[in-house]
Amino acid sequence: VVLALLGFYLFGPKKVPSEASSPRSGSFHSSSSDTNLLQYSSDMQTREIYRIVITGGPCAGKTTALSKVASEMRERGFNVFIVPEAATLLMKGGALINLESIDAAGQIEFQTNLMHLQMALEDTFTEIASSTKRKSIILCDRGLMDGSAYIPSELWQALLDERGWTAVHLRDRRYEAVIHMVTAANGAEDYYTFANNEARYEGLESARQVDYSLQESWIGHPHFTIIDNFNSKDFKQKIDRCVQHVCRYVGIPVPTQYFRKYLVKNESFDEKDIPSGIKHVKIYIEEVFLSSTDDIIDKIQKRGQSGCYIYTHVIRNKEVNYEYSVSKCQITSQEYMKLIKKKDPTRKPVRRVRRCFIFKGEYFTLDYFSNVKNGLWILRVASEKDEKDIMFPPFVEVIRNIKDDPGYNIHKLAKLNWYPSHQDKHYFMEDY
Repeated sequence: VVLALLGFYLFGPKKVPSEASSPRSGSFHSSSSDTNLLQYSSDMQTREIYRIVITGGPCAGKTTALSKVASEMRERGFNVFIVPEAATLLMKGGALINLESIDAAGQIEFQTNLMHLQMALEDTFTEIASSTKRKSIILCDRGLMDGSAYIPSELWQALLDERGWTAVHLRDRRYEAVIHMVTAANGAEDYYTFANNEARYEGLESARQVDYSLQESWIGHPHFTIIDNFNSKDFKQKIDRCVQHVCRYVGIPVPTQYFRKYLVKNESFDEKDIPSGIKHVKIYIEEVFLSSTDDIIDKIQKRGQSGCYIYTHVIRNKEVNYEYSVSKCQITSQEYMKLIKKKDPTRKPVRRVRRCFIFKGEYFTLDYFSNVKNGLWILRVASEKDEKDIMFPPFVEVIRNIKDDPGYNIHKLAKLNWYPSHQDKHYFMEDY
């Protein structure tokens, strides 16, 4: 089957990843304390398909994590499919090439063929999952963006240009969530080994460099998690952390709260202050609330970079006991333009520029809200550490934790007469 798929994608007609390869999945229930769960729906129906990438550096625990997650999720009633790593399949077939030994054109050609194989595998598993009509999880052993860690950035961009692909479509449209397992070469060096993967060849320092390059490949994804070795007392806990994150993505309650949100002092940030060694990706986000009843929050979102966007429709239904259900699906740009005509006249579009970056092993997003008078900066981080142990980037000045302050949620920020919490007014240039 793999050889047939590879042959078709190498010699058959090539195509740009389409919306058909990005299934929409179903609704979920969660407490109001965790609004970062990810669920997509097919025309707001109940069929659920979640595509989750588990990636990471050499000897990170991916194989064990994939097996454990699959076992746990099957016990919870999910169909679980595991998409094998394309590079390993090629290696076992004798087709793995040392990219450093070939010229630029050869590197682009090999990486393109590898990605075509990976797309074929992912799309085939997705179609099979869809045909079951059951809630399914597709675990991808690595994702398409991993390829950017193995060739120079200029060759990666040339590859995208030649195929008509974009980072937004390869990174954000194809996968609902990405979990990066940090290599044992960083924080668990005694356990780094070549024994359990025939395709592994990196030494300790090389493994660390590859690991960080892989992390940088996914900067900008809306649901990206880094699982390191320092916050795990042993390997079992590291794998359990991975299982917890998958549970959270598919709507299963978990005890740990990961997301924190902080108010940042206006004018404390200057993009030029970001050190050159820290890669950051700018994402443009626009959210428009639509007219609805009091028990429903209906909105559409436009999200992307470099002139390429994905569009999403979200309906949040208020329920009893502070519970809610959310239905979320990707839509076309034309559907977005039709829905925007139904915008709520009492609220304005929420526009923000998000800067995504990794600092001290934590994935941060820094949002600048341009629709708010005088501007507003909010820093978010997904971290399992105690707040006192989080190391904030030195190029921002954090004021306070506002995660539980309802005045700073997106629905409130869209109000025509929004004003900051009373305790924060003096941080803004003008009185409200």
